[in-house]
This record gives sequence, C-alpha cells and structure tokens, in this order.
Amino acid sequence: MKKCTKCNNIKDLALFNRNSKSLDGCSSWCKDCIKTNNKENWSKTKISKNNSLQFYYGITLFEVEQMYLAQEGKCKICKTFKPTFSTSGGLYIDHCHSTGKVRGLLCNSCNILLGLVKDKAQILHDAVEYLENKSADLSTSTS
Repeated sequence: MKKCTKCNNIKDLALFNRNSKSLDGCSSWCKDCIKTNNKENWSKTKISKNNSLQFYYGITLFEVEQMYLAQEGKCKICKTFKPTFSTSGGLYIDHCHSTGKVRGLLCNSCNILLGLVKDKAQILHDAVEYLENKSADLSTSTS
C-alpha cells in the first residue's frame, strides 16, 4: 500500500506506475492522478499551440490540420509523406518572411532549402540551370 501525493488516497501498489529512481520503485502519483494530469496538460498544450499559431502565422490549428489533409500529408515541394505536422519529424509551416503569409507545409529539408536561398526564386532557377548544364561536367580527360 502507498499514499498518492496528489490525491492523498492510500492505494495498492499495483495502482502506481513503476519508477526505478524512487526508493520504493513506484511513482509518487497514482495512475489515475497521472492520467487526469495528462489530460489537463494536453488540453492546455492544444490551446497554447493554437495561440502560438495565431500569434506567429495568423492561422488556427484547425487551418493547419486542413492544410495537412489537403496536401495528403506530403511536403509541398518534394512530396515526401510525413505522418504529422509538427516540429518533431513532421511537416513544418512555411511562410513568406516579407509578407508573413503561410504558403504551405514543408519537410525539414525543403524548409531549410528555402531558408538557405533566402526565399529568392532566382537562386533556385540558377541552381536548376547549373544542374542541367551538361557542359559543366568534369569528365574532361587530361593528357
């Protein structure tokens, strides 16, 4: 038996998660309190995320979800599928730095690519021309 430090109820040890760092091997909060706390934090996180999106991009979480569905979960440039639209390995919100307007969702690589060329299309056109230029091959032989 153990007393939960959150709800102050004495409960069976089976109602506590394991925690190898605690002296008795169990977490200090019971599973029910952890579950309730996680639900409260999830809703706060969702509200916070929505507020951040409104502040930085002028869009809502719902609008980002709609954009993700419209793009079928794929990067708008390279069409790579990502299972989520977050900063943890998913698609990122791309926006024009001069107007602030959201353009779409991009994978990390494509987002970095646009950042490296400073959103200048001419640099990308020049890069394509460079890649397609057959005379730039270094396959000339030296005698």
